[in-house]
Amino acid sequence: MNELTNKFRKADEKNRLLSAYRPLPPETLKSLREYYRVGLTYTSNALEGNSLTESETKVVIENADLLMAGRFEELRQLLRKNDTVNDTVNDTVKVGAPQLSKTEQTVLDAISSYPDYSYEKLAAQCNLSRPTIARTIKTLQNREFIRRIGSDKTGHWEVIRKEEGV
Repeated sequence: MNELTNKFRKADEKNRLLSAYRPLPPETLKSLREYYRVGLTYTSNALEGNSLTESETKVVIENADLLMAGRFEELRQLLRKNDTVNDTVNDTVKVGAPQLSKTEQTVLDAISSYPDYSYEKLAAQCNLSRPTIARTIKTLQNREFIRRIGSDKTGHWEVIRKEEGV
């Protein structure tokens, strides 16, 4: 019983320390709410294998009413619009740096060595998450570094080029 009393006493002390910072500034509260609403939802879904990006997760959360009402086409349009905005930002950032990112290069090297690996095996090989592998492969395909030969189940990856501008 004494051990339990000590734990409660420590918890009360920590609560008093935390309460000394209250009320939190409005911008801090807003940041915390956003983190718990979007950041943790994205992380949880990514762990389950969902391949949505954090910004796509935010669009879905903010437009959950469309999802609940079965208005999937409107939600798809919002996601496409979000993709367009992300692509524009990413393309602008890439103008000064056309080379592959470290992650892209790691995945491309792994695909070169193991063209028949699944996303899961590539993730383990590269020490990355499956959603990161999926996003990176999509990027490499869009930038025409790799292409899929055959079916998803029995096919393999083919490296088209290994360097930017080649």
